[in-house]
Amino acid sequence: MKTLRFTFPKKEHLCGKTTIDKLFEKNNSFLQYPLRVLYKIEKNPDNKIPAKILLSVSKKYFKRAIHRNTLKRKMREAYRKQKSPLILLLSEKNLSITMAILYISKEPISYEQIDAGMKECITKLMHKIENTTPK
Repeated sequence: MKTLRFTFPKKEHLCGKTTIDKLFEKNNSFLQYPLRVLYKIEKNPDNKIPAKILLSVSKKYFKRAIHRNTLKRKMREAYRKQKSPLILLLSEKNLSITMAILYISKEPISYEQIDAGMKECITKLMHKIENTTPK
């Protein structure tokens, strides 16, 4: 049994153009205001990194980088605090998930609202993981 760690290390950040392109081409997605989640579940026999995540805020609606970075910081913190049950479920089932979480609101909202949305997103993801068989 792994201990719960509330960290978000660099190795859990989704990077690489081909990986991100594949995620946006063929994806499963759902909407949980103020977030949209695109995800791809795969088998992970070596169980190294169960979850990789990309956070994004639209430049179209938030022109200044300071506002985009503030929202991404709030999203990152909400994910970091809520991810433990998801990681445990993925490790237990020998699966991995790559996901992109997009901020879709047109105005900035409070951390509490983002945190509540992230909690709902992770709950939905856990239900989808329990009900799917990866390719």
